[in-house]
Amino acid sequence: MEPAVSICVPMYNGAPYLAQCLESALSQTCTDIEIVLVDDQSTDNTIAIAEDFVRRNPRIRLYRNPKNLGLVANWCRSVELANGEWIKFLFQDDFLESNCLERMLDARRSGVALVVCQRALEFEPGTPETVKQTYLEYFSKYNLARAFPNRPVISPDDFSELLLRHPNVNWIGEPTATMVHRSAFERFGRFNPDLVMLCDWEFLARVAVQTGVSFVAGPLATFRVHDRSVSATNRSRYYRAEIIDPLIIQHELVYLPAFEPVRLAAERCSPRINLEHRFVASARAARWLASQLANDTAHPDPRPLADWHAIVARYPKLDSLPPGYIFAGAVRRAKLICSRFFHAVQQVYKYN
Repeated sequence: MEPAVSICVPMYNGAPYLAQCLESALSQTCTDIEIVLVDDQSTDNTIAIAEDFVRRNPRIRLYRNPKNLGLVANWCRSVELANGEWIKFLFQDDFLESNCLERMLDARRSGVALVVCQRALEFEPGTPETVKQTYLEYFSKYNLARAFPNRPVISPDDFSELLLRHPNVNWIGEPTATMVHRSAFERFGRFNPDLVMLCDWEFLARVAVQTGVSFVAGPLATFRVHDRSVSATNRSRYYRAEIIDPLIIQHELVYLPAFEPVRLAAERCSPRINLEHRFVASARAARWLASQLANDTAHPDPRPLADWHAIVARYPKLDSLPPGYIFAGAVRRAKLICSRFFHAVQQVYKYN
């Protein structure tokens, strides 16, 4: 029978924290669940730990990918194997409060395909203070409770305006803090595999601008920070994670049909925000930075330029100039020249 919730746990070399993760799933006060473990060819003790849990609880199903699919593809595989009406991601490093699912299910609203709860942080012993401070400041500043105080339901229009203002800020949090209705994956697609850092944010925002968000105040999920996490690994490749990922999101805001609500929000602004021109300006800056890094005489780094060319092959509009942008640029330059000319004339009359 179809359970209310599938707790999906994508796994890859997660042995140190997997037992705590799975115990938190099994301790849920909501019992109408299945737990779907999908291993992506782990080389540590992950499978042995998972098999021990499977033997002790029939609600757990374990799958092993025949080859390593990679992070995002394994997330999508987990969704494919789930039977529940709702998909609750739980990453192998993280854990849930025992009433997490119960409270998130209570927060459901008709037509809203995304439920989000607040989350807490747990730092592995030895985490540098600078890293702790960075995470704490980010979590404190960028969260739905701050963006929408005392709002249990956030409308699609309101979320679209938030995304318009801050397209590259993850206001929702990690997938462990979310529950997504199965229909969202059918209506709006899956996670974008071209994104290495913002893959969860882009997908969840895609759902939120269409259906809105039900929000549960209170930290019901805990996100663990340690130096082996995917986030830490991705940030070691700054250009790919911090420059290319935001560009892809800007591209999707301009061209992906699911983000039409954001384009309408841009049209409503006064003055109107031209998303395409904003995207083109960012792309030109990213291309210039990649070239500068590749041609640095002291420490040349060809990787950003290789990343640039690889992503342009997937998104050709990154390297194109729409006629409207060229015309708008000419107008801006003409206005600047006129402004400088009139300023010079005023100075002449002032001193003569």
